[in-house]
This record gives sequence, structure tokens and C-alpha cells, in this order.
Amino acid sequence: MKRFFFAPLFVCLAVSALSFAAEPKEDEYGWKPMFNGKNLDGWKVPAYGGDGDVDVKDGCLVIGQGAMITGIRYEKVFPRLDYEIRYEAKRTKGGDFFAALTFPYDDSFCSFINGGWGGGTTGLSCVDGYDASENPTSTYFDFGDNTWYKFRVRVTGKSIRVWIDEEKDGKRKETSVIDLDTAGHKIAMRNETSEYTPLGICTWVSEGVLRDIEYRKLRPEEVDSTPFPYEIVYTGESSKQIERYSKEGRLVWHYPAELARDVFVLPNGNVLFCFNDHYDSKKNDNVSGVREVTPDSKVAFEFKTIGQVFSCQRLKDGNTLIGNASQGKLQIVDPSGKLIKEISIQNTPGHSSMRQARGCRNGDFLVAEESAKKVRRYAPDGSLVREISFPYTPFGLIELENGNLLISGKEGIREVDSKDAVVWEFKASDFPELGIRWCTGMELLKSGNILLVNAGGKVRLFEIARTAPPKIVWQVDPDQVQLPSGHGVACP
Repeated sequence: MKRFFFAPLFVCLAVSALSFAAEPKEDEYGWKPMFNGKNLDGWKVPAYGGDGDVDVKDGCLVIGQGAMITGIRYEKVFPRLDYEIRYEAKRTKGGDFFAALTFPYDDSFCSFINGGWGGGTTGLSCVDGYDASENPTSTYFDFGDNTWYKFRVRVTGKSIRVWIDEEKDGKRKETSVIDLDTAGHKIAMRNETSEYTPLGICTWVSEGVLRDIEYRKLRPEEVDSTPFPYEIVYTGESSKQIERYSKEGRLVWHYPAELARDVFVLPNGNVLFCFNDHYDSKKNDNVSGVREVTPDSKVAFEFKTIGQVFSCQRLKDGNTLIGNASQGKLQIVDPSGKLIKEISIQNTPGHSSMRQARGCRNGDFLVAEESAKKVRRYAPDGSLVREISFPYTPFGLIELENGNLLISGKEGIREVDSKDAVVWEFKASDFPELGIRWCTGMELLKSGNILLVNAGGKVRLFEIARTAPPKIVWQVDPDQVQLPSGHGVACP
């Protein structure tokens, strides 16, 4: 009897213990709310003189329009470095800054100004004694009235970074507006914001409405790591330029190029890329071509043609290979810019005729013929040497040292041997967290890994280890670097 008497009690205690053990712990690095949407708990309104009213309405913090500055100060514990804060705000009255953030930076303070000096000036006050309208962080952002914007500020001992997220044409877009390497700079604030330290939000002769104010501590790996393991050169299709990024994730060089889908960094440091002026996928009469540009943005080589050009390559003999999809031809141009040879491919000319074309070590040419779902190899005289049927539309091509071919396309990458057997494969469907839309440009790294562009997808650039099964060993963090949509990549 005793055994049955204690059994229910034991079960209850066990269930209670399990329930207690399963209770989730607070994430030390998770986002933490700073404003409850009900009242000003945790905040204080300093008296500056001529202040507007500060109130809570409809779940939002309303900082009213004053004669000069009006704001609110956060009274709870807040980190001094290695944190990120985000909030949404809109300007409902006035024409100056409407949600300026004063924040701690180590043993000093700084202010992010959004829409000052007439409504558009954005930057940090102060850097080296100069305010947001005069220092290198100064930029212009066109803030609309009664429009919600999302602001995100990241502060570490090495940098201060700011992003603005806005809605345009029904789509949201986050733009990096400030990326300051703080080494060698003196970070401070203007006297007017001293009442809002260590952290506060204020307006200037304007009314600002705020909501969803949150912060989080940065994880150690976010503070110490660099966004890229290497420098990259990238074809920014949506930004219409060739972009070079440092390991720190900073855009250090760019050059205008409409619809560039292929790029190389040459041994002399110059950048070779194709371009399409006034591009329209349904037309085949646009001016296009290939251009080689020096690090100081001088044109070293250029060839112009007609039609959609998606591929280029500097061949080992010094000539330049161009893949002209509209004409359905490979065009070979000598160093003087003279067209010396054309090879017609088997696929029908037009937008989907071809993507990448590559010269082979023996002088042959490989072509990814998209609409045909084939990769074809042509001899220098234009005769067909080999044809590889592909299960999906192909895009990128790399000839490996052992003669195998890496072929990228809509659904992944395949490595095929000389007998067309698949010896290794990366399937996009195996990595849903990357949001892969189209596997396009590839760069073969010294490690043997593949740096792959995910054109228009969620994670736009990542590195794949050619293991069985494949592994993602690095991916770009959209919170650190907002790459535009693109198709091509190269490493210097």
C-alpha cells in the first residue's frame, strides 16, 4: 500500500522537476525591450527650457515639438560598448531631427542625428570636434513626414555603424548610412545633448513618435570577428556598380557598371568586368562590352559591342573572351581592342542563350548554355567537342586542375569528370536556411573551397567546403554587410 500511496506524489514531483528544468533561460545576447508602450517606466524627462510635452499614446512614445530640444533619458543600466540598439520613429511635426539618439561610447558619448539642419542631414555628433553636418559621417537622407523608419546603431571599441530601414514600393530595404572606424578619432557629443546621457532620445523643434525601442549585447564573435575572411570584388547588380570590400566589410572602392554579371581581378590588380548599358532583358540591341579598370578608376582596356553580354575572361595569351548572349557568339578581342575572332554557339541567340563562357587550358571554350540546359565545349575552330546535359539551367563554370568541371546553376553545383559522371554535388535544397534563389558566380579559393554568389537570395555570399557531404564554412552576415543583389565575385 505504501508503494501505491507514494507513486502519485513521486510522479507529481518528477513532473514539477521536469517543468522547472525545461523553463527557458533569458538569452544574455537577445533583444531586450526598453520601452513598455504603456508609460515612461525606466525613463526620465529632463528640463532643458522650452521643452515640448513627452507622453505615451497608442503604445508609442511621443516627444513633442518644443522651442528647441526636447527629449527623454533612459535611467536603467546600459552597456558602454559592444551593443546594438534599434527603434522605429517618424516625424509628425517640424522639419528637423525627430529621433536623435545619444549613446555611450566607452568613456565618452556620441549622438546619432537623423534629419538635422533642415530635415535631411544625417551623421554623428561629434567626431574630432565636428558635428554631424561637417565630419566624414555626414550624409543626406530624404526623410518623409509621417513615415516610419527603423534605425539600428551598433557600437564597438573599433567602430560605430548605423543602418536605416525604410519601405519603398511595398518593399523594405535596410541601408548602411554610417560606417566609422573609430581608431584615431575623438568621439564626443554636443553640449545640448548632455542632459540625455548616458542614453537618450531627443528632437529639435520637431515632434517625433517612437516605438519598439530595444537593445542587445553583442556576442564575443560579433565583436572580434571580421565580416569577410578575405577581400572580395563583387558585381552589385542592384547598385549598378562593381564593388570592392575590405575584410572589415567596408566598401573601399566602386566603379559604375550597369548589369555586370562577371568579374575578375587580374594579376596586375586591375578589375575586368562586363557591362550592359540601358539593359532590358526583352531587347537585344543595348550597348554592352567589357572594361578593364585600374585601382585608381582609370580605364586600361575597353571593348564595346551590341547585345546582352554576361561573361568575360582574360585569356592566357592576353586576348579577352566575351560571351555575347544576344548574338549567340563568343567574341575574342586582342589587347588593342580589335575583334579578331567569333564562334557561334549551338544554342539559339537571345537573353537565355548563354551565361558564363570560359577558355580552357588546351585552347577550347566552355559555354553554359542556359535555355538548352547544357554545357558545351567548342574547339578553337568552333566545332563541338563535348556536350554535358544538366538537370537545371547552368550558369557558372570552373575547369579544375584535374580536368573536372565545376558547374553552378539554379539548384546547386555539380563537379563532373571527363566521362560526365557526377563526383561531387552541392544541393541548394539541403540548405534552406540560406534562402538560395540561384547559384551563380563561383570563385575557387586556395583551400579548394568554393565562394558562391546566391543571386537575389537571402544569404548572398557564402563559402562551401567540397566535402562529402558539403559544408558551409562561412556566410556573409546581413546584419554586418548589406550586399546588393549580384551574380559575380572575385578575390584579389
